[in-house]
Amino acid sequence: MKIKLSDKDISKLKEIPETKMGYHIVSIETINGTIYKNVLIEGCTYISGIYGCDKIPFNAKEIKNIKVTDLQKPDDFDSSKWLIL
Repeated sequence: MKIKLSDKDISKLKEIPETKMGYHIVSIETINGTIYKNVLIEGCTYISGIYGCDKIPFNAKEIKNIKVTDLQKPDDFDSSKWLIL
């Protein structure tokens, strides 16, 4: 099940250039201080993938900050480690 972002976070992402057409790859910091790197967001609205997780570790109300991932230094992704929602 995809997670819909808050209106505030959707507005923020609309102001940031997409990583690729139709999506952003971001880091999400939750209110408890945990940072989840390489979160896939579709259309500035839905979290549709999380790298390195086997379940959804947070909900939209727990998101404190979203930061676009710097793909000038991309991680070496193993496709089996993506949780696709």
